[in-house]
Amino acid sequence: MEEIITALSRFKSLFVIASNSSFTYGGRAVDVTQVGRELGVRYVLEGSVRKAANRVRITGQLVDAATGAHIWADRFDGRLGDIFNLQDQVTESVVGAIAPAVVDAEIERAKRKPTESLDAYALYLRGLARLYQFNREANDEALRLFYSAIERDPDFACAYGRAASCYADAKAFGWNSGAANEISEVTRLAKRAVELGKDDATALVLSGWGLAYVARDLEVAAGLIDRAIMLNSNSAGAWFCGGWMKNWLGEPGAAIERFARAMRLNPLDPRMSSMRVEPLMHVFS
Repeated sequence: MEEIITALSRFKSLFVIASNSSFTYGGRAVDVTQVGRELGVRYVLEGSVRKAANRVRITGQLVDAATGAHIWADRFDGRLGDIFNLQDQVTESVVGAIAPAVVDAEIERAKRKPTESLDAYALYLRGLARLYQFNREANDEALRLFYSAIERDPDFACAYGRAASCYADAKAFGWNSGAANEISEVTRLAKRAVELGKDDATALVLSGWGLAYVARDLEVAAGLIDRAIMLNSNSAGAWFCGGWMKNWLGEPGAAIERFARAMRLNPLDPRMSSMRVEPLMHVFS
């Protein structure tokens, strides 16, 4: 469902909560009205994915969080190799249910696939799962998985960006030294991600974050992240990284505004404490 959330977030007329806040409710029975209150949203999309042999079924339902009423429900069947097409169908159906005035051009942009290789995409998702565990072993494994995804699809922009972000996380937590070879590799990964994904907000923000944190190229990084925000104003990650850009560039007021937007979009973000405390320390130091 990660890609469905990403696709929906590209619609500027929708306000979409980030995936790692949404996924905290996965695998357990929850009260939709409670979810709506906790995340501050009007609608909740819930569903499941089932696989049998080479067949897959995606089911989904859109619920009004205030009333509990079902607005839309459907199921989509197809071959495992058609998973991206099925995700496109779900996205179009949901948008059609809650935003019928969305222009066709936005729908087409939301349908852009991250990669044509299902193997590369599976490796990428495994890397994401490890990345969010925030420990050295998991970060190293995530980096290996992103490199493997790149081997499967050398044109997979976000895989390059995620690999660069692994180096940034390693530096942030003191797991690497920020040596010249690491700076060179992050620069290579980021530039390749931007070349391949110049209109992909995720690729741009990840590249910018790597360049800023590891290579300390703040001017270029800030430009990439500002472009990511312009392309996808629902990207909590872009607002989070953009907040740090403003903080490092000596604009604490703008930083706080961006952190507030990131927290609104991703209220259960594990990085919440850094947004609340460290920027204020910067302002008053």
